[in-house]
Amino acid sequence: MNPGTGEAEARQALADVAPVDPWATAAIIEGRLYEGFDIEDTLDRVSCPALVLAGNVKLGSRVREEDLEFLRAHTALVRMTRIASGGHGIVWDEPAIVNSEVADFVGAL
Repeated sequence: MNPGTGEAEARQALADVAPVDPWATAAIIEGRLYEGFDIEDTLDRVSCPALVLAGNVKLGSRVREEDLEFLRAHTALVRMTRIASGGHGIVWDEPAIVNSEVADFVGAL
């Protein structure tokens, strides 16, 4: 758990991971989740169009500008949109914008 995590948060985290596959949980805890995974190679092999929606970092989005630049460099057919009024949960923060972006993306295919 993160420093400063209270008992209630720790119990909720435990409840969240309890039904998860024990191997997956162990891999996360032991830092092995991405063992052997090469993100550059994986992205370089993506051949279908991709849509990336990112919220505002100041509102809690975890997608930084450098992350978007990395994706642009390794994904040929990618459309990226930053939703300035949404945070980490842009689907819940801005459902109408997300729905519109997805509809436009699919419509352009």
